[in-house]
Amino acid sequence: MPTTSRAPLTTYVFGPDTTETPHVLAVHGLTGHGRRWESLATENLHDVRVIAPDLIGHGHSPWVPPWSFEQHLDALTAVVDEHIPTSARPFVIVGHSFGGALAVRLAERLGRDVVRGLVLLDPAQGLDPHWALEVATDSLAHWDYPDADTARATKREEGWAEVPDRLLTAEIDTHLIDLDNGRVGWRVCAPAAAAAWSEMARDPVLPRPGSRPRSWSPTASTHRSSVRRFSRRARSSGATTWRSCTPTADTWCRSWNPRSPPM
Repeated sequence: MPTTSRAPLTTYVFGPDTTETPHVLAVHGLTGHGRRWESLATENLHDVRVIAPDLIGHGHSPWVPPWSFEQHLDALTAVVDEHIPTSARPFVIVGHSFGGALAVRLAERLGRDVVRGLVLLDPAQGLDPHWALEVATDSLAHWDYPDADTARATKREEGWAEVPDRLLTAEIDTHLIDLDNGRVGWRVCAPAAAAAWSEMARDPVLPRPGSRPRSWSPTASTHRSSVRRFSRRARSSGATTWRSCTPTADTWCRSWNPRSPPM
């Protein structure tokens, strides 16, 4: 079981608790949660300390606004201050989808002396505003399910077809909750998710040359086609993308040495 802290964000920590251990901040995507990284951390990264928060409006973290990039970055900076000692820096940030957009902005904020590198898994930024409006509207219109079986079947249809049953069951057990209307839904604040689509329509950002991390491992930035392919109703499950990119993240997180010369 991971170590869990509640402030400023609910954060799950996996791996050895030593400053000599490589530290990785793992930032999930829209409608996700920190424990989405658990199987990667516990099954593939035994010698890496993975810090995986629930973002604002997600999981067990606070749901109250504001839900801007800036508010997310303030919260993530506080997570770094709490969980990554200066002796374990510079460290790596891994970001998926919406988390990728946050990761690149956090790296710019913290600078290369703090962030050694980025692993961006289908980073979602610079989306077409009209398309983002369409997807956000459609997502809110199909936000809940009549029961857990329907939620499971829908998840399979929306990109989780190849995900092992045990991981889908863990997702249902961890992230699906009873709603006040008698239906079930994911442990996510719907208005916060809608706001995230607005943020992802902002202009894309790369760290300035002076603040850029020393190494990059981005994947193709094709979020629009990925969402249309995997989720006609715009629930950002991300499982297939994450699974396909796991070897990249795994290899990269293992290969870097925070005390080696800059790349």
